[in-house]
Amino acid sequence: MRTYNPRLKYVNVFDDTFTMSLVRVKEFCTFMKERGLMWMCEGHVSTLYEHPEMIHIMTDSVLVGMQTGIESGSAKVLKA
Repeated sequence: MRTYNPRLKYVNVFDDTFTMSLVRVKEFCTFMKERGLMWMCEGHVSTLYEHPEMIHIMTDSVLVGMQTGIESGSAKVLKA
């Protein structure tokens, strides 16, 4: 059985690979929703694009914010 601080209200996930696994995100979201904890994370745009249902799963589990990085679509900019 997992235990946690009952005074805990908010969690921030500082992991830019957090959304790379849909299974991991679902398990984490279940955990957060069961405990009623608000949370924020970093997300990878390509995975969110491939699995748009992930966004709904996350917001349903009291996600209050997400930071994403966006790469350029220009080969010239990427090369620079």
